[in-house]
Amino acid sequence: MIDIALETKNLHTNFYSQGRVIKAVNGISFNLEKKNTLGIVGESGCGKSVTALSLLRLIPNPPGKIVEGTINFEGQNILEFSDDEIRKVRGNKISMIFQEPLTSLNPVLTIGFQIMEILQLHKQLSKKEANDLAKEMLSFVKIPDINRKMKEYPHELSGGMLQRVMIAIALSCNPKVLIADEPTTALDVTIQAQILDLIQELQEKFSTAIMLISHDIGVISEMCDKILVMYAGRIVEEAKLNDLFELQYHPYTKSLFASIPILNDPGNIGGKKVRLKEIKGIVPSLHNLPEGCYFAPRCIYATKECYNKYPPIEEKSPGHFVACWNADAIIDNQQ
Repeated sequence: MIDIALETKNLHTNFYSQGRVIKAVNGISFNLEKKNTLGIVGESGCGKSVTALSLLRLIPNPPGKIVEGTINFEGQNILEFSDDEIRKVRGNKISMIFQEPLTSLNPVLTIGFQIMEILQLHKQLSKKEANDLAKEMLSFVKIPDINRKMKEYPHELSGGMLQRVMIAIALSCNPKVLIADEPTTALDVTIQAQILDLIQELQEKFSTAIMLISHDIGVISEMCDKILVMYAGRIVEEAKLNDLFELQYHPYTKSLFASIPILNDPGNIGGKKVRLKEIKGIVPSLHNLPEGCYFAPRCIYATKECYNKYPPIEEKSPGHFVACWNADAIIDNQQ
């Protein structure tokens, strides 16, 4: 039996601007399993971050609003919680690591104070208990010279150290679900690897379910058990990691994977330059979506049916789902 940490059904999140309705998240459903890592990939603007913010009800209103769906956590629908009830969940049972730690931390408060504040709010600890646990968490994320770092302000730390602080804050209350939104953005490759290793190490220690959002398929391949591929606010393909890397049913997923740089590409031998494969065309405007498949205008496999009606998401093999009218024909051509 699959043990579910968080279940999302038919989630719709819109933004309203100048009389237009922007469908940022458009009817997505997925499960996050306990102790597993779920990856969400897709181009910028496909709805990854809006999905994450929706799960914690952090969509600014106005201009945004969750208009439909359910987010079930511990047997309750988060969307029905009062403001006080959701505040008890955020940062406590469900935590988030944001893309930009420098803008997520308060610039006028010390690192130590910000960690202690979370602990005192959710765990009702004394100042001394919160101080001791804050130091323990900074030690877990391998920050050196803890006593000094506790007294420093965000601008005094490097990007890698700030991200470690964000992880310490996110995990300080031992959450059941951790949402990591591009946690290695703007970090160099060495620090990026350290942060990813740290997240995996802490997941094993705390048995946390993780939702990892990234545009980097290489990062996803190292971290995740299952992958969702999003395009223009919808999930177009879902599968276990190994299954998706072995076989991509959706043309968009195929295009994403084809755009991954290959280190030992034969074309690079002898100094020849190989142009990376691009996905031609642009993502459709989310306030003026086409009637049919949103990817059809960019798809080399598109048929008349693709332009007339959006395809349902169907299971093509055990645990492997895709929304594409021509998935079977595409796979037949691959084999």
